[in-house]
Amino acid sequence: MVCSSHRFSHDVTPVILAAHCQEYEIVHTLLSKGARIDPPHDYFCSCDSCNYHQQFDSFSHSRSRINAYKGLASPAYLSLYNEDPVLAALELSNELAMLADIEKEFKNDYCRLSNQCKDYVVGLLDLCRSTEEVEAILNGETFSEDAYNLPGRPSLTRLKLAIKYELKKFVAHPNCQQQLLSIWYENLPGLRQQTTAIKLLVVLAVVIGLPGLAVAYWITPCSRVGKVMRSPFMKFVAHASSFTIFLCLLILNAADRFAGTNMLPNMTHLQNPEGSQLSSDRLLLYRKTTTPFTWMEILIISWVIGMIWVEVKEIWFQGPGEYLVEPWNFLDFGMLAIFLASFSCRFSAARRADLAQDYVHEHCRAVVGQSPQTDAYSLCKTRIRLPAEVDYFTKARMDWVPSDPQLVSEGLYAIAVVLSFSRIAYILPANESFGPLQISLGRTVKDIFKFMIIFLLVFLAFMIGMFNLYSYYLGAKQNDAFTTLEESFKTLFWAIFGLSEVRSVVINNDHKFIENIGYVLYGVYNVTMVIVLLNMLIAMINSSFQEIEMRSSISPRMMEFLIL
Repeated sequence: MVCSSHRFSHDVTPVILAAHCQEYEIVHTLLSKGARIDPPHDYFCSCDSCNYHQQFDSFSHSRSRINAYKGLASPAYLSLYNEDPVLAALELSNELAMLADIEKEFKNDYCRLSNQCKDYVVGLLDLCRSTEEVEAILNGETFSEDAYNLPGRPSLTRLKLAIKYELKKFVAHPNCQQQLLSIWYENLPGLRQQTTAIKLLVVLAVVIGLPGLAVAYWITPCSRVGKVMRSPFMKFVAHASSFTIFLCLLILNAADRFAGTNMLPNMTHLQNPEGSQLSSDRLLLYRKTTTPFTWMEILIISWVIGMIWVEVKEIWFQGPGEYLVEPWNFLDFGMLAIFLASFSCRFSAARRADLAQDYVHEHCRAVVGQSPQTDAYSLCKTRIRLPAEVDYFTKARMDWVPSDPQLVSEGLYAIAVVLSFSRIAYILPANESFGPLQISLGRTVKDIFKFMIIFLLVFLAFMIGMFNLYSYYLGAKQNDAFTTLEESFKTLFWAIFGLSEVRSVVINNDHKFIENIGYVLYGVYNVTMVIVLLNMLIAMINSSFQEIEMRSSISPRMMEFLIL
């Protein structure tokens, strides 16, 4: 044996040593004799053996764990011992990556072993010479009985696991991508070889005929049209088309206000049809923005209900645990929850206004009938005492209470619209140019969160310091900057964008020492925040973007259209 001249600790058994040295024949012989590498216990295991070794000699205990994992991660042992070496390598790679975050002192060793397992899986995929071999690696088993997959479609369980463990080399491998591309154009023979113009025409036809195709699939899912609609390409086009129509509905819903509204915030909206005659008509008493839902809003509600049904099915098939792992699902859940809250508040406002209208109609009919030539509502207010709820719904927008359900509904709706447009990121990875850009934006958000920790510490230090310095000079400065915590926050925040003035530190008396200290602290703040920290953030973002451009990785969210 090559390594036979070296001395090893007592925990290195012959099979472990043979695995370390990649001696396939020796490993095979020892395995045939019943030798095995026992997987180490969990790092947080509290059994008697682990507690004893941890207390007696913690260093030897850690080294023995690493030696065992080196043997388990050996390509020789993975190939000869495991019935499914791909699955074993993927799970071991993920376990080693988790240990790298736990045992910081041996992080490099665990990361190297994790990458070794990943390279082993990628190497197996690289050795494939036929479609059957690629399918065997990607599927693990021939077909899956998972309810989320259609009968006869490859399960791609190993690929899903690789996406879950973020094994990007495996997912982006040409052999894997070729197989996925074949599944992408399933039940669409010849479309893959067509030009881009033909594909765009197909997409346009699907967009135009989407309602009819959806109904046909719903009625006859096993027909030829149903089989075509089940292909990943058509599912992606239908999903993107439906989402685009939804965004258009959100835009058109505000089209009547593009040129401005007919009512100012200080105006009310009262209408008495046919003068004051209420023998057959009603006195209309309502706020213009609290009218019943329009047909456009009903369409939006229908789309939201459909998206909620899609999320419910995804939770049912994947399970809550898998559903919550994907960060994009939090965006979906938040957007739909805000839409539901907005519609609920809108319905509450409309219902309360309708009840007020019913009260006016019921109690004012007789009063108005006695004096038909007088303004109906004014006459009602003078002859009978309207409840506060009814009088409240006659007020102009500027007189509404802050907790008015209509105001709450409009605020939540605005947030939901912003989140809806942010879901365009689902479609961007389909393009090789926009895909890396979208992933770079996601990485940028992570960089910003890391940066915010240092940013908030520096910001908080200067905010408290400047407030302590100027809190006694309220009314004795050229402005109120730094005299309260709120003003300190506003001044320092807008100083980042160059919107704060130097005179914010000037005092209207001879306290030059305090003023000079303020100049120094304000100058140090601007140098630290604007020159140092912001430029450091720009450098972090630029580094992340260049790394993603070089690797051109593919988004796990986009892969859902390829594998489902």
